[in-house]
Amino acid sequence: MRADARERVSLTNALERALAAKQMRLVYQPINSAHSGRTTAVEAFLRWDHPQHGELTPPHFMAIAEESGMIGPIGDFVIALACQDLRQFIDADAVDKSFQLHLNLSPKQLTDPTFVERTLTSLREHNVEPMQVCFEVTEATMMNDNPSILRSINALKRSGIRIAIDDFGSGFSSLSSLRKFPADVLKLDGSLIRDLGQQGYDDPIVRSIIQLAHSLDMTVIAEWVSTEEHMKRLKVLGCDYLQGNRIGEAHSASEFLRELSRTH
Repeated sequence: MRADARERVSLTNALERALAAKQMRLVYQPINSAHSGRTTAVEAFLRWDHPQHGELTPPHFMAIAEESGMIGPIGDFVIALACQDLRQFIDADAVDKSFQLHLNLSPKQLTDPTFVERTLTSLREHNVEPMQVCFEVTEATMMNDNPSILRSINALKRSGIRIAIDDFGSGFSSLSSLRKFPADVLKLDGSLIRDLGQQGYDDPIVRSIIQLAHSLDMTVIAEWVSTEEHMKRLKVLGCDYLQGNRIGEAHSASEFLRELSRTH
């Protein structure tokens, strides 16, 4: 326990220096149309190049960022850099203005009363339209009773920013609760996708979720797509978009731009 505590203190101190030391970066994973195969969106993922521990993903430090208050500066950094990269993709004619940038949000960010205005300012500074951005929040966050979270989500939607429910199906998901969420996109968790085509009962469950989402005017993205069978089954079941290693790995902005330029 003492070792774990020391490790957390060490990570907290290092995290406070990480932004200034330019140890944070973004990688991008494509999201493709299930029907045309075209890359229509991208999700940005944060990476921390820790000088001792190497590359760290958000699960290793996000809780510390929230506890230490660093989630605000880190979140602002992610939004600004992602918008800058999206602007680069557009200016290079690699994508058009319908291309979507997906970014993950923490509940802590949504409870910050200045978050929405800071975000819209960042978009304006990088000449990115709100409709080009989709913020992903977990189902648990959407169900949170904190009124400041709902206010922020509604303010983002009024500005034109899209909202996605992330990891749907990973916890105590309720189909009936979907109608309460002010969301535009539903992302199916990989646990629902993993056995498609192998376990007969998975297909009707996924089909029902997709049909319900469509009836609520939501588009559906399947995560963790890792096989050709996944792609075929999801297309048959009516899924709109696919994301996962079978679709494309996460790459740096420059690598992703090269890939976009090659395929478009």
